[in-house]
Amino acid sequence: MEHRVPDRRTLIAFCFGLLCCLTLWVAVPYNNFALNNSFISDGYLPEIVVFFLAILVMVVNPLLRRWFPGGALGQPHKALICGMLLFAAIIPSNGLFRFFPHCLALDTEQINQSPVLAPAIANSSLPASLFPDKVGLNEPTPIASQLVDELDPGKSIPWSAWVGPTVAWGTFIVAFWVLMVGMGLMVFPQWLHVERLNFPLLRIYNAILDDPGQGHNVPPIFKSKLFWVGCITIFLIHSTNGLNIFTRGNFPLFPVSWDLSSILTEGVWRYTPGFLKSTRLYFLFIGLSYFMANRYSFSMWFTVLFFGLFMMYAQMYMPTFNAQAIYDQGSGALIAMVVGVIWLGRQHYLRTMRATLGLGTADQRGDAIQAMAGRMFLLGGVVMFAWYLWAGAGLGWAIFFVVTAVLIMLMVTRIVAETGFTYVWIIPFTAGRFIDIMPSKWSTVASSFLQSAHYILVNRASAVSAAAMTVLALGLSPWAEGQTQRRTAGLGMTILVVGFVVCGAVHLYMGYHMTSSLDSVNTPITGRGAQIMDLSPVADAVSGRDSPFEAGRFRTVLLGVSVAGVLLFLCGRYPAWPLHPIGLIFVYSSIGQRIMMSLFVGWLLKVLIVQFGGARTYRAAMPLFLGMIFGEVFANAFWTMVPAVQILLGADPATVQHMAIFQYT
Repeated sequence: MEHRVPDRRTLIAFCFGLLCCLTLWVAVPYNNFALNNSFISDGYLPEIVVFFLAILVMVVNPLLRRWFPGGALGQPHKALICGMLLFAAIIPSNGLFRFFPHCLALDTEQINQSPVLAPAIANSSLPASLFPDKVGLNEPTPIASQLVDELDPGKSIPWSAWVGPTVAWGTFIVAFWVLMVGMGLMVFPQWLHVERLNFPLLRIYNAILDDPGQGHNVPPIFKSKLFWVGCITIFLIHSTNGLNIFTRGNFPLFPVSWDLSSILTEGVWRYTPGFLKSTRLYFLFIGLSYFMANRYSFSMWFTVLFFGLFMMYAQMYMPTFNAQAIYDQGSGALIAMVVGVIWLGRQHYLRTMRATLGLGTADQRGDAIQAMAGRMFLLGGVVMFAWYLWAGAGLGWAIFFVVTAVLIMLMVTRIVAETGFTYVWIIPFTAGRFIDIMPSKWSTVASSFLQSAHYILVNRASAVSAAAMTVLALGLSPWAEGQTQRRTAGLGMTILVVGFVVCGAVHLYMGYHMTSSLDSVNTPITGRGAQIMDLSPVADAVSGRDSPFEAGRFRTVLLGVSVAGVLLFLCGRYPAWPLHPIGLIFVYSSIGQRIMMSLFVGWLLKVLIVQFGGARTYRAAMPLFLGMIFGEVFANAFWTMVPAVQILLGADPATVQHMAIFQYT
């Protein structure tokens, strides 16, 4: 039965959530880029969202219970706020606006300065509305250049000039969001009720949102002594390191990292990859590995370690070995994993398609929601396909770009659901990687430019996927059915569209008024994010680079498909089989290399606890590991506020120290 809540408390929850969303859309761009501070809204456990939720459950709600009992928020209301914030966190930074519009502005400037690129793009089928300025050799670029460099004296922000690009690119972005929200609605019931995935991140969110119980003000987790032991210990460790940084070494350091470069200098050890020589512990991932299935945590650290050792010997004894092959194998592994996910849920997805086409005859309520999910998915895909045709990609490339976008988002969502990884960058599987295998004569100037845009909007923006966030938002109220799920999807899309306009305006305002970050480190203000949209595929297409079909690389992709397929078969056939192909996706990615040692520590602690303490001890220790997760998140939030407050109080941004617990690429 659907859970209904009083309108007054729902209105309070909505207003509080909207206020937090607006704050997030303004504060995150300025914190991440203007202050060049630690990123705070760039994963599936955004620090700023956890901070707002902590204020809600530990300050706002206890005050409401004391002074306005009728307005105290229950679990459904807190879930509403959390869901709004999760959708809001998709937009400001790594999810989208770290790259757009600065990427577009910088590329427009570079195109018009290039005697090779400018005439080629001007004469291509790419619509002029994709660019903020007219494209042509030596054509002036006042709109783009002033965003990159700052407004000319006496000039105002050219808002009207961005209407065309906003509508042009926004149509694709919104359609992609519609597809992803539909995907999240579609897969959630299958993964929760049939496949019974673990959803480690939902344990964290639901621990915050849990009902306090009669006569209590805060959720049960905050009354656990073991939780506070883990939380305070990790917070103090990071605070010790923060004080060491802010006092420039005058406070004792608590080491959580190590560097063996000075030791590993002889023989084969001199070829040790950097991530094996120098690494650190992330307590967030130690905690998460405690809640994910052993198969995933083991596969991640073991596969990354194995390939690191393999690369050592390959460099010494096989100098012609091309590391590109590892990426291609990862691409093949991802294809096999996507096929495996679809195969496991094939009956559910077929029912969804029947309901979408009005052919469903079973439970009408369930069919109605799945019909809506299927229609959103198809509508988003059709609009994306039409957009690519309009942009000049051609029929074949339009299909290819949409299909690869769907495969990447499905895999990102699955990885988040199964492992709880807060950061998932699907690097091996890109449109460009497969295009490089194909004959170059198949590519055009338009398809090459759109290939680079596809990488930005799909792969890089997959750092915060709307599909994964939809699954998390639905999981906050797993009992909810029917109208509640429909409202979640509708509210999520509304938040995304409003955030696109509001946060986009904030980024434009910030870019046009600031040449660089306040400490002058990043120019343009979004730094590397503005420089990542590669124009080399366009240059190759213009130059007539003649490359045939690369059969060798294609065979390497098929090898990845085969290896991953065998591992998936063994996982399904033998429950105790320990190795999952998920590690193949992360062996050559920065996220996999960074968290490898943390996953090993978490996996080892979990194995030892279960082995010597049993299931009861495992359950009893859960608050400790939740505390470790919260301790690192709270430490990151606190030590992000310290430099921000210093700068607001007048300190020179160039001299203010920053402590970034997790570095982004």
